[in-house]
Amino acid sequence: MLCIMIDKEVKIIDEVVELKSKLWNSVNLLRGSISITDFHFILYLLTLRRINLLDKVSTAEPEDIKNKINSLVSKYQLGDPNLLQELHEYFERIMYDISDDVIYKLVELFQEFNQKILDEHFPEIFDDFLFRLNESLGKLGGESLLPKEVSRFIMNLAELPNYSSVYNPFAGLASFGVLLNDTSSYFGQEKNQTTWALGMLRIMAYEKENNSHFVCDDSIENWGYDSSLMAEVGENSKFDLVIANPPFGFRLPNVTEGKFGTIKTAEHFFIEKGIDELNSKGKLIAVVSLGLLFRAGAEQNLRQYVIENDLIEAVISLPGGLLPHTMIPFGIIVLNKSKKNTGSAYFINGNEFVKGPRNNKILDDKVLLENIKNKDFQYIRSISNEEIFRNDFNLSVPRYFKNVFDGVYLRDLIKPIRGQKTYEIQFGTVVKIKDLRDDKFNYKFDPNLNQQIEALTSEQVISQSCLLISSVGENVKPTYFNYIGESIYVSSNIFAFHIDEEKVVIDYLINELYLDSSIEQLKSFQIGSGIPKIKRDDFLSIIIELPSLNEQKAKVKGLREEHIKNKERELVLERELLGIKHESFREFASIKHTFRQYLNSLKSNVAGTRKFILNNTDQNITINSIYSNNINRTLGEHLISLEGTIDSMSMLLTSADEQIVTSRPIEVDLIELIKEAQSRFTNNEIFHFENLHIDLESFSQDGDGQIAPIIQIDPEDFYRIFSNIISNAVDHGFKNKVGNNLIRTSLSFDAENLYCILEVSNNGKKMAPSFTVKHLTTRGEKTSDSTGAGIGGADIKSILDKYQGTVTLKNENESTFPVTYEIGLPIVVFEI
Repeated sequence: MLCIMIDKEVKIIDEVVELKSKLWNSVNLLRGSISITDFHFILYLLTLRRINLLDKVSTAEPEDIKNKINSLVSKYQLGDPNLLQELHEYFERIMYDISDDVIYKLVELFQEFNQKILDEHFPEIFDDFLFRLNESLGKLGGESLLPKEVSRFIMNLAELPNYSSVYNPFAGLASFGVLLNDTSSYFGQEKNQTTWALGMLRIMAYEKENNSHFVCDDSIENWGYDSSLMAEVGENSKFDLVIANPPFGFRLPNVTEGKFGTIKTAEHFFIEKGIDELNSKGKLIAVVSLGLLFRAGAEQNLRQYVIENDLIEAVISLPGGLLPHTMIPFGIIVLNKSKKNTGSAYFINGNEFVKGPRNNKILDDKVLLENIKNKDFQYIRSISNEEIFRNDFNLSVPRYFKNVFDGVYLRDLIKPIRGQKTYEIQFGTVVKIKDLRDDKFNYKFDPNLNQQIEALTSEQVISQSCLLISSVGENVKPTYFNYIGESIYVSSNIFAFHIDEEKVVIDYLINELYLDSSIEQLKSFQIGSGIPKIKRDDFLSIIIELPSLNEQKAKVKGLREEHIKNKERELVLERELLGIKHESFREFASIKHTFRQYLNSLKSNVAGTRKFILNNTDQNITINSIYSNNINRTLGEHLISLEGTIDSMSMLLTSADEQIVTSRPIEVDLIELIKEAQSRFTNNEIFHFENLHIDLESFSQDGDGQIAPIIQIDPEDFYRIFSNIISNAVDHGFKNKVGNNLIRTSLSFDAENLYCILEVSNNGKKMAPSFTVKHLTTRGEKTSDSTGAGIGGADIKSILDKYQGTVTLKNENESTFPVTYEIGLPIVVFEI
């Protein structure tokens, strides 16, 4: 009997998997007819199939099928017919963009689906397609769909009793609404019509529509609900739970004054307004960017209010790469009007419960929740409201996880120097963060290496010897300036300190700042969801060991001697490596490989120019005529790009003559570099580039503007990387040289590692599942059907190694863009 039951369950699972696969493959019918961003129409058609509306449609002729669907929807009387009609008005536009034959084939395919399997597993089937589509859309998918594990974890934090009332502004795809029990009432608002339509379909998929009031509405412009709906809530129309994932860093379009000052962000707006919507036992849960936890001004006043009124139950930190299509880390704030941990708040480090690659992490929500319930103090700290008060109401989680060290505070050894302001134009040695040293044995600033330039009024004059510290970036780059009569000007992002040399040896102090214990303390104090920053007072709170002056000198002497020995060993190894004869031949093979790619690109672009001229013979062609709408290039810009390709080829030939490639790295804007590379290596006969997508939120600096994606690289090296990726797509991915071949590029910022992340994907043929990044970057390795020499991937890695860059290959068979190269390049930290 047990075997029969197990066999039956396995058969059901297999049938569900098969149905999911058929549903996902149905997108192939839509390719070329509508944009991939409209592929969610399939979920609407699937919903009609589930409520048996497609049964009668399947008997219609292809040319009548759309009218038949319109007629059946208008006559539908079960459930809420007005809701179905409203949804149909949205999806009807997409339906009429699809040919009659394709609609007919979709209906035929869906009619084959097992009705029993569809009924019993519809939410699972619906979400499987929705999440796959969201993943395929990549950066175009937005952030409205929270990962299941994150949604589930947050709803478990709510601990809602039966018959609860829930208000969810900024609702997205109703991720919280679909997880409520059948006795709870859900009130949701979502501004974007497409997101609302999909969210409403999702609510219907989970059969929650009878308890839900989900409207397409602007939560900021129209906060709250109509009083006739609110009467269902009770207790003066207050809620048991107010919950949202407001858009990170979204700045309100209009000036909005709140109780604590001007409300600038949607996150601040939601928390301040949401508190007033809670009943006497209500909870508020907000998913927020980290800036809200420590920014000054009105948001600090808001944090002061919730602390002084003892509302904070917990603050949870989670890393970047967990939310879809953005690399920024985030936090979860739980406010509770009837919390048990009175007088304190729990700070929870959720980073340890997240696994997976950099941009596709998964939260182990069940284990994290178990640790929270068990109060595991390795990951949870109970912090008194008084201590939070002493920290200026800073709610940054790492601050409350710093270890206790024995020693002396930096404030007892160094004192801040307040330089004089410059009130008129002056010329002198200006020190910026990029000028600071990053070497504990070579830490002295040499003014002779810096040009005399104009000093800004924001920069301060320093006229004494001092320690210079970067307040921006992962490394404070301790640098010593020895004053010998010539002043320097330092930017506002550099701290200057006088060192008490009667207490500490300069060499010793610099070395201590590079110790793991100092770096650990530094990280606990740093703030910022983009490039990390540290406040002057927090830097002075770092503790170091302080033996006697003689012991300090002896320690530094030993460290320096060991450093010299290590350098000698490195020189010996370098001489051995220089003796490898065949390296020049390998480099020459790479040059030929790249030259061939450049030649193909040049040939394609010349052909494109000829075609452009032939197509516009009746037009007055000028240098400013638009050559390509796809990448917004004029004819003049196109010709300059062609010249650039020729210059690159010339440089490669010169390198081949010398049998060595000499890189000339410069600081460049990665966005401009990508656009130029797209222009150089486009091939409109075979493929098209989608517009470059930039994850602006990952580059935002907590409301203080955007981080510029400046990297240090030789542009020619970057073009070699890009050409190899495009060549791989053309040679391997696009076996069909005509058709809707696309290459997608996206750029984001990995705040955890301070890397710009460039993703280049193509919608061509999948690679073999066994082909990994190790195969890609091994010289001579290639896919089984490749006609190349297996050099390109090895070239990419060797170039990136020069710049401390990384390369990852994502080979996702189920995606519409199955092959993705992920290139990581370290950002140059500038003043923000």
